[in-house]
Amino acid sequence: MAACQTPPAAEPPKPVWLPEVNRQIQAVLTSVEAEEAKFAEPPKPHDKEWVRRKLQHMVNIDQMVRTASEDPKLSGWSPDARRHFNQKRGALMGKIDRANTAELKELLKIHHWFTVSEFGEKVDNLAWLLVQHADHDVAFQQQVLGILTELHAKGETRPSSYAYLWDRVAGHTGKKQRYGTQGRCIGPGVWEPFEIEDPANLEKRRAGVGLPSMQVYRKIFRERGLCP
Repeated sequence: MAACQTPPAAEPPKPVWLPEVNRQIQAVLTSVEAEEAKFAEPPKPHDKEWVRRKLQHMVNIDQMVRTASEDPKLSGWSPDARRHFNQKRGALMGKIDRANTAELKELLKIHHWFTVSEFGEKVDNLAWLLVQHADHDVAFQQQVLGILTELHAKGETRPSSYAYLWDRVAGHTGKKQRYGTQGRCIGPGVWEPFEIEDPANLEKRRAGVGLPSMQVYRKIFRERGLCP
């Protein structure tokens, strides 16, 4: 008599929203690949104009993925669908951040920084944004923070960029932030900063690096719907 065999367990049904979410992720990936293909220039890292174009191209891709979650069609999705989409988007974003960081490191072997006097305010800001998003490489962020610490007092980088990166590194290294730029949503339309050193003098420090008051900063998050 043949032994009784347990039939294999049936696979759980796939969520009804999965195909739409996968299509949206594929659309983001296709857009990124199309943007990447636009920059086919041979490398000229000593050419400042090429560096300007290269950094803008890198930021274009960075922002394309980061702003994908703002697509209006996502507002009608279920929480599970949005969560799955953001997990997939986050994985793509991490891949792009690592690639951008590697390219930025190569450029910084040639240029100490993309200073305002040499490259202009826009390029200085583009490079800072890429560093701000290099959370996978805190040692690199610390290295650049040292450079911006030297340069911001000379007007060669935006003081606010220095402040944002100071707080970012502080958060990664277990320190209290100094300028209150990093925080979290604690409710619909409500943003709060992470722990701050010497909070009594926070507004003075923020003003000193060109940041708006904390009241205005919170209002920005609320008005832009950044804490749904």
